[in-house]
Amino acid sequence: KQAGKVFGIALLAAAVAARALSPDTASPETYRVALSTNIHDPTGAPAEEILVEVTRAWAPLGSDRFYALLGDSYFDGAAFFRVVPGFVVQFGIAALPEETAKWDYAIPDDPVLKSNLEGYLTFATAGPDTRTSQLFVSYADNTGLDSQGFAPFGRVVRGLATLRAVTNPTPGDSDGVSQAAYEHEGNAWLLRKYPDISLITGATVVDTNPSLPPTPLPAAAAQEAPPLSEEQGGGAMDDEAFGAEAADATVESVASLLSLGYWGMLLVMGLSGVWICLRTRPPCSKELTRSGFELSMLSELSGSEGDSDDDGSGRACCKPPFERSAEMQGARASFEEGPDEAGADGESPNPTTA
Repeated sequence: KQAGKVFGIALLAAAVAARALSPDTASPETYRVALSTNIHDPTGAPAEEILVEVTRAWAPLGSDRFYALLGDSYFDGAAFFRVVPGFVVQFGIAALPEETAKWDYAIPDDPVLKSNLEGYLTFATAGPDTRTSQLFVSYADNTGLDSQGFAPFGRVVRGLATLRAVTNPTPGDSDGVSQAAYEHEGNAWLLRKYPDISLITGATVVDTNPSLPPTPLPAAAAQEAPPLSEEQGGGAMDDEAFGAEAADATVESVASLLSLGYWGMLLVMGLSGVWICLRTRPPCSKELTRSGFELSMLSELSGSEGDSDDDGSGRACCKPPFERSAEMQGARASFEEGPDEAGADGESPNPTTA
């Protein structure tokens, strides 16, 4: 029985390692995403749909990860689990625990090319090179986050009022809901504890026109681009273009076959390691099979939550934009008191983080 558990954990570890070594597929240079929610306006009617415009050049790796998550329907049913009035709204834990675990591997950081202004979309982090799936939208001009490595890759061009109407699930507690419990038990736990929490009911890519300039949209829905004329490149391909495209497809096929062989070799190596572990040190399975949720509970019982950067699941806790360390608590306090006198130029005049 223990051998079976170790074997399963080894397979999962090998799969996660393989995904971590393989970068996300490149996203379109510019694309728009429509987010529908369960939020209602003061009249009781459904609130305006949120429209996000992503520009890959701002943060290529962040854009690629967001596009990959969208392709996996990751955000369908995901909650806005943290609201800090005047500062940020945060989301990015999936409705199903297995979906969260599937994407629980980090991507490298992008250089910060744009500022964290009002309505801009950015990945949350727990330190350098820790971005996974959690994101936040700034409620104000949070330029103080720029120097901390938070790289925006998109902005809300319609529906910011809807985001401001998101229900705060933990008034008075700027940390939001328990991320460890939410990640482990998903919406089954979340909706029992927070029945009125705001959810993303659907996330759809609605426009992938690379030539579309990243400008705010009018209130009306975006119109589809007209088909290209033959002079613009919309006609039939000539023989030379067809041959070039066929050659590109052949190269991609060969590359895919080589990639499969590489991951197969990694799997064999992982299984060999499991065999060696079982032959030489059987007791190791007892440690390996302890779940991340059990470890998080032990951490909370020991009272180490406030001093640790780990949420018990074996990885840094995604509590950004601010950690729970004393240094970040000090930073949070400085935001509450107003712009820092030495270098806070450009920050929101009255951001609130509590």
